[in-house]
Amino acid sequence: MILWLTVMSCYYAAEGKPEQFTPEEEQKFLAADNLFSGIMINGLDKKYVDNYIICTTVKELRDALDAKFGVSDAGSELYLIEQ
Repeated sequence: MILWLTVMSCYYAAEGKPEQFTPEEEQKFLAADNLFSGIMINGLDKKYVDNYIICTTVKELRDALDAKFGVSDAGSELYLIEQ
């Protein structure tokens, strides 16, 4: 439960860094970005960690993971092909 709450409190960092920040907002964003990146890296299988730990932001990490492992809605595509 605590992990879920932690993830939800910093998930906004996965959307990327907004253009305008006050110094306080930037510090909060960087802390959330770092925390969420750590949580995501920790959840990866060890064989993938070295490939993705080099990502500098959680948005970059999320985009890289989505490009590698993201799945489109294969169910609807399969349905269209079969008809």
